[in-house]
Amino acid sequence: PQKILADPSTALGGTSSQLLDSVEFIPLETSKASVFGSIWKMEVMDDYFVIGDMDTKAILVFQKNGKFYSRIDKTVLKGDPGLNFTVDNTNKLIITRLVNAPKTLYWMDLKGHIVKELSLNDILYSEGSLGDSLVLISPWTYSEKPPGSDSIDYAVQYLSNNKIVNRLLPVPVKLFRIQMTTSMPRPNFFYSSGDPDKEVFIGENYDYTVRILNRSGIRQTYQLVFPQDLSLPADFLTNSTYREKEDQYLKENLKKIIALRNVYYTGDHLCFETLNSTFFNKDRYLYCNLKTGNMFSMERITSDSSSYFLPLLGQQEGGGIVGCRGKSLYSAVTSLELFQALEANKARHPNYPLVLQNYFATSTKQSNPVLIKMKFKENM
Repeated sequence: PQKILADPSTALGGTSSQLLDSVEFIPLETSKASVFGSIWKMEVMDDYFVIGDMDTKAILVFQKNGKFYSRIDKTVLKGDPGLNFTVDNTNKLIITRLVNAPKTLYWMDLKGHIVKELSLNDILYSEGSLGDSLVLISPWTYSEKPPGSDSIDYAVQYLSNNKIVNRLLPVPVKLFRIQMTTSMPRPNFFYSSGDPDKEVFIGENYDYTVRILNRSGIRQTYQLVFPQDLSLPADFLTNSTYREKEDQYLKENLKKIIALRNVYYTGDHLCFETLNSTFFNKDRYLYCNLKTGNMFSMERITSDSSSYFLPLLGQQEGGGIVGCRGKSLYSAVTSLELFQALEANKARHPNYPLVLQNYFATSTKQSNPVLIKMKFKENM
């Protein structure tokens, strides 16, 4: 694996005009049908944003201009949709499971009409996609009863033409235990890259490995190396003695990075979020130039006139970096944060574009979050 040294304390910063080629604000329409809480997962299609919201247990579809298109929930399905979904951009389909049917994959159009379903042997947790004909699935690798010592499953399985055609990364089946650490939301294992023929896979909690998958298998592996005071012991996942004192260890080491989330790959750059047990660690959104090794903290990018002095990274739940398409990243900021910034920056008289003028004139602090499309300069 290629090692990436990731020290949040020394990550670089700068102004938006210094670091970003472009910044675009995309308000998401707010209506009785479209209102949602926060972004659990988002997929960016050619013409649509597909958003999973844990608060309302729904998948919402918005057009690229932010106009509401559809809401998919148990009123149009046979149950609550799984929010670790993926998309088939070519055929404009959403691929997921239902919460009450965890062994079946459903292909839905963007209105929630089921066009295909496929029952599999494993309980599914997360889905990814490599174009329109190959789907990646991650089985649930936990058991309610103590598994046998030789119980093995595969972290990634390739599905093509209704058949499993490849399996990667054998992992032992583990006993599922309800405790502080396992009550932390499991990750969305798959994240979209900027390239439609590649997908990002991250491991379970406590794992700092990022794998870039293509149709043949693992294309590239990156090992994130954090400072010792932020890192778990190297054998934390394999040494059984930690299982007995897991809770105590994490409570006594709140700064330790315990999970990766929102991991996006844009060819020459890797963006990722780190979580510790406080869930509010500083400089947790990092952006690495894989060619130069430069590491930036997204939280150290200061908004200036090029971004209208508005926040580029939401601090509320469901904010932060939430998507990727091509070489652009998408963040989400709550309307509350934007209206607070509007008030704070009155004396600067920002020259808001028409889309923001209309947003501030017609929205409130309770309106849906706003997406921000950002593209870093190539030499950063």
